[in-house]
Amino acid sequence: MKTKLINVSVIILIILLIISLTYCYTYKKENKLIQAKSVVLINPNDVELLQNQTDSLQKIVDSLEVEFDSQAQRFDNREKEYKETIFEYEFGISWIEKYHTNAYEDFHRILSHREQYSREDARENKKRLKAYEYNR
Repeated sequence: MKTKLINVSVIILIILLIISLTYCYTYKKENKLIQAKSVVLINPNDVELLQNQTDSLQKIVDSLEVEFDSQAQRFDNREKEYKETIFEYEFGISWIEKYHTNAYEDFHRILSHREQYSREDARENKKRLKAYEYNR
């Protein structure tokens, strides 16, 4: 019984040894392939050429970043101008509505292309203006 147990344990140890040796061998083989692929011969002239190309590409990237920043600033300025214009328009319309009702009625009459003012036209115009505001 003891001899069978010893024989089984020896067989298991041999199998584990074979597996570990196989793993080590394949790892070394893959590592050698990786090292062989990573060795690249570089010509000194190529290094100078690559450095020049890198410098020129960096200049292009820098100029594009400056251009992007200036365009973003211009768009921000335009957006501020548009927001200010819309605010002035809305403030003016509300002021006309409160203090110059005839002008306010004429505004809605002209917007709806009518000869007479009606509250329905004013409501339709407000709906259109709101829809336009949301679609911007």
